[in-house]
Amino acid sequence: MFFLHCDRCNSTLRAGALDANDLDAETRTDLEAFHANHASCQLRMFAPTGRATANGPWHEPTTERWIEVLDRQGLAVAVGTRTSIDEPICWRIENLAFHEEIEIALDRELFWDGIERALRACQASQRQIASWANRVENYLRTVASSDCVVLYDDTRRPEQSAGCLTLTARTPLEASLRTFGFDAETVERLLALFNDDEFPPLRITRRVTTARCARPAPHRASERLDSPDPLV
Repeated sequence: MFFLHCDRCNSTLRAGALDANDLDAETRTDLEAFHANHASCQLRMFAPTGRATANGPWHEPTTERWIEVLDRQGLAVAVGTRTSIDEPICWRIENLAFHEEIEIALDRELFWDGIERALRACQASQRQIASWANRVENYLRTVASSDCVVLYDDTRRPEQSAGCLTLTARTPLEASLRTFGFDAETVERLLALFNDDEFPPLRITRRVTTARCARPAPHRASERLDSPDPLV
């Protein structure tokens, strides 16, 4: 997938599907028509960087899509919108840059569900359990994104993903169990939770903001299908 943009007409074409690399017949027809309609215009090609966000679930037809793209002059954002499912997505190129903040937090619902199942019929001190859980949450505030593994995206919340710690990053949590005064049975049951590579469960939230970025004046060489500088 790539985008062609005409500066003079402020028109943008998305060429190719979001999940495909080869151009099908329909895409080639659209591409040729775009070139024909902008024969005397300067065209620029933008390729996705791999970063994207949306203001709702991606499968919803009217969700606004923001895809970070790159051309020879730097980064920009391709914005796709439509107000009705009866119309195609309209794309435009904005001179914006992504700024992404990542928040790593404990998935409390899954965490406590695991704790309760592990300690069922066990006479563990609730105060000690709460103290250790607080230790887990405080520890997660210190980890970096490189200490986490994204497992899958939340289809209802496009900015959130389920995740877990790397094996190295979660080692201090396992070691800390023996410092909270738990009896041997409680320690054994809680340690068994770490047999699951996805414990403790995380919620990874990405907050994307945009800022205007300065771009140099566009180069006047035309980028066309018959150009010696190929588009794809």
